[in-house]
Amino acid sequence: MDYILSESGVIRTSDNASIPNDERNRDWRAYQEWVDAGNTAIPYVPEPVTIEQVEAERQQAFVTESDPLFFRWQAGSGVEQAWLDAREAIQARLPYP
Repeated sequence: MDYILSESGVIRTSDNASIPNDERNRDWRAYQEWVDAGNTAIPYVPEPVTIEQVEAERQQAFVTESDPLFFRWQAGSGVEQAWLDAREAIQARLPYP
């Protein structure tokens, strides 16, 4: 039996079961015993993020987070720097691959 590391625990290859990192879970405890016996899980390799995915996430974030600040600034009730800071924070949080 082998295991593959995942974002939230491991996947048991024999039945493709997703096992969360939770000490109360008997399958997680069995996995820990397997590791303690000298075994090593297959490393987790995340799916690559595409430019299109990042662009879509950025657009949604701009609409909900920075655009309202832009419109307030344009209407005279907001500050330009708040809008610019929000855009910069989104770009930092969602960098292009």
